[in-house]
Amino acid sequence: MMVSGMKEISKFFIFTLVALLFIPSCSTQKANKTESLRKVSTPVWNFETFSGKADAHIQSLQVNQDFNIYLKMKSDSIIWVSFTGFLNIEGFRALITPDTLRILDRLSNTAYEANFQSLVKKYSIPLRFNEFQKLLISSAFYKTNQSKMLTSSSEIVVEEKKCTFYINPKNYTMTEFRLKDDAGIQTLKANFGQHTVVKGHNFATEYKILTGFNHEEISLNYNFKSYAFDEGIETPYQVPASFSVKSFR
Repeated sequence: MMVSGMKEISKFFIFTLVALLFIPSCSTQKANKTESLRKVSTPVWNFETFSGKADAHIQSLQVNQDFNIYLKMKSDSIIWVSFTGFLNIEGFRALITPDTLRILDRLSNTAYEANFQSLVKKYSIPLRFNEFQKLLISSAFYKTNQSKMLTSSSEIVVEEKKCTFYINPKNYTMTEFRLKDDAGIQTLKANFGQHTVVKGHNFATEYKILTGFNHEEISLNYNFKSYAFDEGIETPYQVPASFSVKSFR
């Protein structure tokens, strides 16, 4: 179960990257309604570093499994993630930068590498690394002076060409994010819950993510049990000599 589960986790992680990075990036539209920019901007915030540990559960047609996520980030430069299963045994580790994607698959003794800029050039799609980082800490990345905003007593909806953000009007936390391509082949939906205030911003500790690619769906739920912002972090990544190295194309 663990081997198949960790492989499914790897698949989910790659699907999520595809959905976020290879769907054309959100393109803003001119606002059609005046809104309190200061309050609606609350979900949008910057950070220097982040580190956190989360309990997680993944579900698909092939697997239904619990595991742990260790996530570390340096703003605009690094995303480091480790997925561990039973007895805290690591299944795979990933190191992502604006230029590269590296995945260390310990289940198959294989290291995967990809050049993001080559992939972006191949698919003629702009890459927004910092948007992916912000989503992982429940921070919105819309431009409040350019987006289309719709308000009601129950929610504020911020619409862009490919992205939709849902904001709670009572405390201005981001509760949901949706992304879809024109053909509907690649999709991603994220729900955020159990918000707490960190450094003056609302940070969600509960995440529910559903991603789809080529009509295959995988869901991931995770809850941060510990986290820290703007502290020193280490992001080790070394390919063992016994591993084979393969490239994504």
